[in-house]
Amino acid sequence: VTGRFSCSDPNLMAIARPNEKFVIDLADIFVSRFRGGKIVHADYSQLELRLLAEMSGEDSWVNGYCKVDGFDLHQHVANSLGKSRQEGKRINLGVAYGIGAKKLAIQTGMSVPEADRTLKNYWKEHPKLAAWFERQHTLAAKNGYVTNPAGRTRHLPDAKLPKNDPRQWRAERQAANFVIQSFAADTIIKAKIRLRDTLRLLGCQSLLVNQVHDALYVDTHPDEVAVVGEAMREAMRYFAPQFFGIRVPLEIDLEVGASLGKGK
Repeated sequence: VTGRFSCSDPNLMAIARPNEKFVIDLADIFVSRFRGGKIVHADYSQLELRLLAEMSGEDSWVNGYCKVDGFDLHQHVANSLGKSRQEGKRINLGVAYGIGAKKLAIQTGMSVPEADRTLKNYWKEHPKLAAWFERQHTLAAKNGYVTNPAGRTRHLPDAKLPKNDPRQWRAERQAANFVIQSFAADTIIKAKIRLRDTLRLLGCQSLLVNQVHDALYVDTHPDEVAVVGEAMREAMRYFAPQFFGIRVPLEIDLEVGASLGKGK
């Protein structure tokens, strides 16, 4: 319903990581099929927030991502609200999921009144962002569905219920969240298809083998590491955003490792 992929048997999105009681990194079990091969993975940086900047046209976000080297959105928001970067990050990510004052208070340790004031100040500082969320709520309430920029639709009939019905509020929250998450998913899908086709066209032995959230993984022949890295950059940073007309730059973090657990 969110437009995202999930996986099972095994669930490679939730591999247990080492901790005090469990010292083995299970991700190290997954290695290349090629002798001396590598697992190359590229992870979109703040994909959902970048797409939210694109869709809303929020000036400070768009200008930051487009014009400021090393722009840190979480720190930018934290500075505007007089909060720590960690609090700014929680607020940014929480807003995309329809967070309320009570939940924000639990996550940050603020009092509920303080969390409520913080969210009100957040929306005051981001008028275009607030208008975008309100537009999704209005469309859902009017039509009973919302559609993302790639054309994917989710039907939410509860959004047409009276405003005092909890199901109506939940549907409104789901409406905005769906547009953000599903557009991110569609962007990755387009990059994934492009990457697969490019590797085939180049005659590579390397294979696209997995997606974990906003990251793609390629089982890479040792002679093709540089080629795979360049193909991933082209597919994820250039082709996919150009296909959807995304102006806000999409950045990736590219890592090379001997296993799924190395190079993270």
